[in-house]
Amino acid sequence: MRVGLIGLTSQAGRITAGQQWMPYYNAITFPVDQFSSFYSGFATYTTFRVKETLAYESPIFWNGFSLGGSYSTRHGNIRSPSRIDDRRIQAVASYQFADKTRLAIGMDDRGNGSGYKDRLYGLTLSHAKGSWSWAAKYEITDTDNPNSFYGDRAQAFNLYSAYYQGKNTYKIMLANVEAYGEAVIHLGIDHRINQDLRLFAEFYQEQETAAMTAKQAGLDGFDANIRGGKLFLVGFRYDLNM
Repeated sequence: MRVGLIGLTSQAGRITAGQQWMPYYNAITFPVDQFSSFYSGFATYTTFRVKETLAYESPIFWNGFSLGGSYSTRHGNIRSPSRIDDRRIQAVASYQFADKTRLAIGMDDRGNGSGYKDRLYGLTLSHAKGSWSWAAKYEITDTDNPNSFYGDRAQAFNLYSAYYQGKNTYKIMLANVEAYGEAVIHLGIDHRINQDLRLFAEFYQEQETAAMTAKQAGLDGFDANIRGGKLFLVGFRYDLNM
């Protein structure tokens, strides 16, 4: 299951338990993760979903301020894409001002079974007005683990924009993600057939390999030593509007 959770909502906020979209992803990465294909969301150092997670999201108070956080067990984190044999802790804060502008900061303590520090910090500014929307994201790693996949003080910069015209949405993301794709270009067009179904076409290019595999190879054919590449893809996306 991609998402399976139970929760409780009250005037004091919302508590959810189970595999779910993580608070750090929702606050920091989601604003630049708006493409319809599988390649959406690779220009980040965090993990989208983690099993055995308990999360809290506050209501919006103080004229637009909100808080969130989560705790994931060691068993849940090792079964996530990070595969780290330790607990995981996240904390985020956001402030929404001028109606359509939102600033968010976050920390993702990835955990480390060897006792090293392995954290990620992020900052995202997003805005929407009329037919245009855009978002800018910055992330930096903070670790003393000599075997860290990304290394210490690796940085990720993302700039995303979308334009809505009738049934079509035009999207672009430019990113530079050190140690994980490096220079990335992502372009896309969505055509909405009805409320839940859309046809999309996208172009994706990365300088170093972070998301690409050999043709028809899947995850088993992933080789991080490949020198990047580019691809074009088309598909349908159906959103289960529950």
